[in-house]
Amino acid sequence: MRRRAKEGAPAMLDQNLLPACAGGVMPNDPDLLIIRWLGTANIELSYRGQIILLNAFIDRGPRHFPIGIVSEQISRLNAIFLGHGHYDHMSDAATIAMRTGCSVFAPPFAYEKILSQGVQQNQVRLVADGDVYSFNGFMVQAILARHCDFPSYISKIRDAFNSAISVTAEIAALEKSVMSKGILDPGIITHGTFAYLLTFGSGYRIIIRDSAGPITDSERALMDQIVRTDVAIVSYQAQVFANKQIPETLPIVKLYNPKTYMPIHHDALPPIALDMGVGPLFMAIREELPATESLFPLYLEPCYFNVTAIS
Repeated sequence: MRRRAKEGAPAMLDQNLLPACAGGVMPNDPDLLIIRWLGTANIELSYRGQIILLNAFIDRGPRHFPIGIVSEQISRLNAIFLGHGHYDHMSDAATIAMRTGCSVFAPPFAYEKILSQGVQQNQVRLVADGDVYSFNGFMVQAILARHCDFPSYISKIRDAFNSAISVTAEIAALEKSVMSKGILDPGIITHGTFAYLLTFGSGYRIIIRDSAGPITDSERALMDQIVRTDVAIVSYQAQVFANKQIPETLPIVKLYNPKTYMPIHHDALPPIALDMGVGPLFMAIREELPATESLFPLYLEPCYFNVTAIS
């Protein structure tokens, strides 16, 4: 499992595990982007004084491994982009948005849900396929993706979680509260899930897809135009077992054709999903995409990218 930091990155940044959104160090180099994985499908990007979150599922509950921060620490933010409206992607989005005043870009279903939680309408943008949003030094394009189909044996996994770890009434109530902050409408699967392409002024491209459902026509059309990406951050979760999940995730990675691949959503999601070991996926990528480097950051670990180093 290969891990990398930008050559010449400041030593103080190498050791700093406090995310920018919680008051941590921001990159001073205008060509330097810092990406951090904040557990599950949460990604922080800090660049040129701007802080972007993809998804906001921070206070995940007592049966999760602690990320290292809690949502109350998130005090500064420019935008949250929600991949879709399930609770494990947006449960803390409303409270963070109201605290920081950041913009929220939300697909259908997530859009209606976050408005119902008290966020002002002028703070929330409804995402549509092909929409482009401008920031200082980069643009974000929304691409209609598709959520994965849940396997039939998922209920057995849930039962196994509940039998392996004692679930008190207090834990059950807390988990129910967290889950209530998302939505389970079946329409999310086909038209409420989005990937986001970040394109920097140099042409450097990062794509983030937080569910590993089948490839859509919108994604194929995009990749026909741009051919490859520099970084692809793609979900590795839902089918529970590597031999089931690799055939779901690997085709997406191959389509995006990245210089660097980074997994998300591979850690356990009690009471639904187990930890997904990334080793088998990385070996499959090494075999089928030998020019792609696989990157495995830990929670909060800064990963440095020079956005002028185009593939």
